[in-house]
Formats: sequence, structure tokens, C-alpha cells
Amino acid sequence: MLAAYPILHCLKCLESCTTIGGTCGVWMQYISHRNQKVKRGSLPRFSRIINVDSDCCSPRGSHLDGDSKLRLATKPPQNPPRRLVRAWLFTANKGGPTPFFPKYPQPSQPLGRAHNFIALSRIPLLNYDITLHPSTISTHYLGLSAAGFLEPAVYPPQSSITLVTPHLPWAIVVYPSNGRFVTVGDVLNALHGALRVNVTAAEFEALGTPTLKRQVSLAYQRRYERLRGHRGYREEKNGGVKRVDFLIGFTKFQGISPVTTSRSPDVWQLNIS
Repeated sequence: MLAAYPILHCLKCLESCTTIGGTCGVWMQYISHRNQKVKRGSLPRFSRIINVDSDCCSPRGSHLDGDSKLRLATKPPQNPPRRLVRAWLFTANKGGPTPFFPKYPQPSQPLGRAHNFIALSRIPLLNYDITLHPSTISTHYLGLSAAGFLEPAVYPPQSSITLVTPHLPWAIVVYPSNGRFVTVGDVLNALHGALRVNVTAAEFEALGTPTLKRQVSLAYQRRYERLRGHRGYREEKNGGVKRVDFLIGFTKFQGISPVTTSRSPDVWQLNIS
């Protein structure tokens, strides 16, 4: 049986990860190298979330309506982009996400490819539960170094990429922290940040069926209950329902792959199981 070697952080450090975002391991080496690339006094853009309610949304608060009820963000809804809503409702009406391994037709023109760290695979190089901070990533493979997280996420390198999935009514636009091209680390950071955004009451109601609402509620409960006994438990519970809970438990990162139906080289499929 293969051992899981922590290249970024270990699960024993989960408490520190949930409170301050991780403080040790190769991930911090990556952060240090990345920060050296950023000009002093400037802040890089990591991601922009295309929201079901607006083109760019980041709810700032949540409310409590009784301790036993769900905590939801309070941002008022706006007109949603119809294309994203249609895709989401089609998936939601089929009972929510399922393990997703796309079988794409062979394109007439060669598409870009993803970095080996994050390329679609049934046995990906990185073991990553996307409900957690990227610093919890581990691997069964020896020889992976922090330098890989500074390399281009896709080839040819892109100044931004968009991640889409039929499992969520949002797309995630990832920007480069180095100002030139999106890196592997940028993708992982952007994915984590986007999925940690609070769900609004309107978004929760858009689930429609009681079954889907119950599944999302249970995913939220499981997410904070696994931290019971750790310092981050109360903070995670009070944080409320987040977008990652819409995945209802299918949170294993399987990698990204080019979208063959898109003519743009910067649109990539997020694959989970």
C-alpha cells in the first residue's frame, strides 16, 4: 500500500490550516517564492467569480436565524446569466453532482494541455479534498517539488483561465499572481477561495427540490463536524453554507481538462469525484 507523502502540509496540522491558512511545509516555500515575484506594495489578483446572481460577487456577511438553521449570506440577488443557470438547473434536476469523468470527442485541432500536477487523471498526482486549504494536499509520488506550483498551469501559458463545471452554477476566472501567466498555485488558490464564498438565500432557494436542499445542508454539517475538537470548529460552523457544499460530498480533485466545445484556449473543465 502506498503511503501519502505530504508535500504541502500534513492533516495533523489541520487546526492551524483552518485558522491561519497553513504555516509549514513545501506550500510555504511556494508562497515565499511567489511573493518574491510580486512587486512591493502591490496585490495580485487571483480569481474573479462569475456568480449565478451577478458577474462578480463576493458576499461579505452571513446571518444567523436560530442556531439550528442554516447560515446564508445576505447579498440581494440580481439577474443571473441564463447560460450558467440553464447548465446548473439541468444538472440539479438530475439529482445533483455525480462523479465526473468526461469522455470528450477528439478535436480536429490540438488543444492545450494542463500541467501534470493538475491534469485530469483517475489517479491524480495531487490528493486534494477541495473543501480544505491547498496546504493539506498530499501525494503518493516522490520527487514533486514546490517549484512545480510556480510553473504554468496550462500550455501554452495563459494570462487568465476560466474553470467551469456542470456541478456548480458559477465559473471561476483565475488570474496570474506573477502578472504574466497563470500558475499551478494560482489555480489551487483560486479554486479554494471561490468555493469558500458564502451562499446567498436566493442561491439556496434556487436548488428547488427539498432533496437537494437537504443534501447541501448535510454537506455543510459534515464539513464543520469533522473539525469538532479543533480550534477551527466554531469558526467553520458559524461561517455558514458555502459554495463548496453545493458539491454535496463530491470534493475529490481529479484535475482540469480542456473544454472541446470552446474555441478559447483559456476555458477548462474542473473535474471532481
